[in-house]
Amino acid sequence: MKTLEPDFFEEQVDFLLEDLFPDAIKIGAIGDRRMLQALVRLLARDRLSAVPVVIDTVMGSTSGAALFDMRGLSEFFERLLPRAAVITPNVPEFDLLTGKVTTAENAADQLRDFGRDKPYAIFLKGGHFPGAPVDFLWHAGALRRFPGERIDTPHTHGTGCALASALAANLALGMQVPEAATRARAYVLAAIRGNPGLGGGRGPLGLDVSF
Repeated sequence: MKTLEPDFFEEQVDFLLEDLFPDAIKIGAIGDRRMLQALVRLLARDRLSAVPVVIDTVMGSTSGAALFDMRGLSEFFERLLPRAAVITPNVPEFDLLTGKVTTAENAADQLRDFGRDKPYAIFLKGGHFPGAPVDFLWHAGALRRFPGERIDTPHTHGTGCALASALAANLALGMQVPEAATRARAYVLAAIRGNPGLGGGRGPLGLDVSF
């Protein structure tokens, strides 16, 4: 697994912060433990303490490639996740977080149990459930369900990244977590429906969408 050098990454961030200060931060594929530690150092800075952070808890790609060094998992749980405003696991990633098997039938209870003492909201993506998928949001002691439909298309590459990015963008616009998550979900569904149909494999989402 080849990742950026953490020193170079931190130099890039420092350069950007001199010019544009973020209204929100989204973290996706981290790579190795050194990059994880660089992110922890970055988010510990006082000037970033009020910036909402969305963490897409991505451990691997849709194609099966590893995107995280599992030797850093305990630090990921204990040092990075508590800094998040929202995390966006899919079902296999949520199983890794909880150490349990999540099904469509027990997802609500699993989410309540896991989220009860956490400082962050959890948007559980239900695309891995059979049948019509249901997404869940745990926030401020309340559970919300988002029943959906399964769209018959292979062009779903990047859905998780798009959801987390849209959620972060909505938080940057000043939305509260429930509205930010609801609108991010609507955006991704519209982007799946509006995919350009490129290629014969798992193609990209559509960009020019309304919802």
